[in-house]
Amino acid sequence: MASEQSGVLLLEPLAASYLGDAVVSGVTVAQITVNHASHDRADVDPSGGASLVSAYYGAAEILYVESGTGSKWAVLRLGTFVAPLLKAKAGAQIAVGGSGTVSIYRNGSATESVTAHLNWLDGNQAVAANSELLIQYFRDEAKWIIVGAECTT
Repeated sequence: MASEQSGVLLLEPLAASYLGDAVVSGVTVAQITVNHASHDRADVDPSGGASLVSAYYGAAEILYVESGTGSKWAVLRLGTFVAPLLKAKAGAQIAVGGSGTVSIYRNGSATESVTAHLNWLDGNQAVAANSELLIQYFRDEAKWIIVGAECTT
């Protein structure tokens, strides 16, 4: 499921040059690596390989997953890649062209910290510590980008 391309989820391991069953779109059961309990999507492991990992973005919506983290069975709805805007808060000042740790907020509570990059917004003002942000995952850059920030002046 590479950027801007369609992918399939194989239903069985396949040797090179062999045919087998796969799902292009729809609901299926698969094993995924759950990294955080609040993740509601899954995508191809960005570190490589042919496995799915949980995330806040991805081409698979998690309809059900076993509790806990690690390798878990899940019911997934495969479709198009989705990267929603997420609310976040800067942990410290983030300079223009730089990056910093931000906390993602879901249902009013901090759930997970990620590195977000301030490389897109026009201007020359840094993001102040504790500023409220909107972030989005950009698959072509393989990173979280700050797409909106609270004005502090």
